[in-house]
Amino acid sequence: MIEVGQKVVCINNTPKPNSDAVTIQYLSYLTKDQTYTVRGIHDHPSGMVAIVLEEIKTPFSDRLGRELGYLIDRFRPLDSYQWADELLNSISEKIEEEFLVGIS
Repeated sequence: MIEVGQKVVCINNTPKPNSDAVTIQYLSYLTKDQTYTVRGIHDHPSGMVAIVLEEIKTPFSDRLGRELGYLIDRFRPLDSYQWADELLNSISEKIEEEFLVGIS
């Protein structure tokens, strides 16, 4: 479950084929693979969950009475330990390479 303050990564910033001009415009503010911070969570008229982001101020909707949000399915939670796994793998590969060179 996504929470306010959590880091998320955009996995899809492509408008759907039937998107209106406002949707296309505010989706253009998103960058795929960019990390964002959840500022708020609300229900979307489609029945899905939408989030608003610290880093992006989206247009205010008079009809909804609040800032437009992004559907949650456009994001995934940031794996806060992914960087550590990548670093450990890199170090392991370097040690293995040096070990193999040393025994040649």
